Amino acid sequence: MRRSALWVLVLAGLAAAQTPTPSELVERHIKAVDSDGSGTRSLVRKGVIKPGEGEYPAELQALVPDQWRLVLEFPGAREEVVNNGKESWEQAPGGTGAPSPAFVAQVDPAFNLSFLLNPGPRLAGMRVKERRASGERDVWAAEVDGPEGKVIPVHFDAATGLLVRYGASVLEDYRRVGGLMVPHRAGVAEGRMAFLFEAREAEVNAPVEPAHFVKESNTAAYRAAQRAANAAALEKWGHGVDWGAAREVLLNMGDFSPEDGRILYDVITSKGYQRGLEIGTARGNSAIWMGLAFRKTGGRLITLEINETRARIAQENFRKAGLETVVECRVNDAFKEIPRLEGTFDFVFMDTGAALHQKFLDLLYARIVPGGAVSSHNANDLERMEPAFWKTITTDPNLETKITRTPSGGVSVSVKKR
Repeated sequence: MRRSALWVLVLAGLAAAQTPTPSELVERHIKAVDSDGSGTRSLVRKGVIKPGEGEYPAELQALVPDQWRLVLEFPGAREEVVNNGKESWEQAPGGTGAPSPAFVAQVDPAFNLSFLLNPGPRLAGMRVKERRASGERDVWAAEVDGPEGKVIPVHFDAATGLLVRYGASVLEDYRRVGGLMVPHRAGVAEGRMAFLFEAREAEVNAPVEPAHFVKESNTAAYRAAQRAANAAALEKWGHGVDWGAAREVLLNMGDFSPEDGRILYDVITSKGYQRGLEIGTARGNSAIWMGLAFRKTGGRLITLEINETRARIAQENFRKAGLETVVECRVNDAFKEIPRLEGTFDFVFMDTGAALHQKFLDLLYARIVPGGAVSSHNANDLERMEPAFWKTITTDPNLETKITRTPSGGVSVSVKKR
């Protein structure tokens, strides 16, 4: 018994001796990432982002210390998220705003070049737990105390020594670029905020414009780039449209793609629809496309918006576009306003969230004339996001439905037969 017990103690001692200390794990990672100590100052990766379904072109720039900029390219729209080490902001067609703090906190370790080169400062007090299997690799599993008493899991690849996980952030598919091991897959791989960047090319110490990390200059450059993207998309999808002043307004918007707008325009003009209803105005981008179509057919559009600020912006955009006599924006809860509306409609377009499409269709079904249509934006995700509405438009024998999938959301059109 005593010999057996002694042998167990010996094995335990050997196992303990083989377990690296926190500082050894950090130093091994630093050595593996930048073996020649070449003084990396910047890293530029170009590839795609995968926010759930689909993928879109993206570029990820990073500067030492603690600065990164993610540029996303969508059809007819451009978005950016910037962190300059002191503050974060996002650029979108709707304007400049603050990104979700939770999103920035989760992706920062994956996008931050300073953290890649030396994660030690964030790993102070790290505790090494065990070596175990994780997917197709063995990792040294550790943990470190985070804010608000949260414990942050940390994984190092046992074979390479490279850091592969910090909290929700993952750094994977390392490849050597010059003297640096660069993760070609980085982001948040699972959960509600799943967001993965996959690099197709990378350059170390590439020139990066410092002005990109100053909010004022970044905003000016973003707006110019967004306007150029809008101009190209409008040129592609706007052939034959009698723009008037509307093109200039759409150039400065971009939160509803011209491809999807053209689908609505063509349905309305080809069918000669006269009375339309939109639920969910936002800033009025989609309503301008429909307004141009109804102006051509001699019809009118009523659009409903619950948010007073957005409604005021939309009303001003309709005025600038020369559509104030064609498009009427009403500010109210759609569930309260729809019963007040008189008459029937031959085209109803819905662009709302919170799985409300079926409820709106129930209110309006009897008021859509034979040959009229009900349409929905973000049709690519209808089956998942709006299952009740999806079931209705695909199984109701009185509705003939066409789904047009596009990179920018897609549009469903369901024509009522009788």
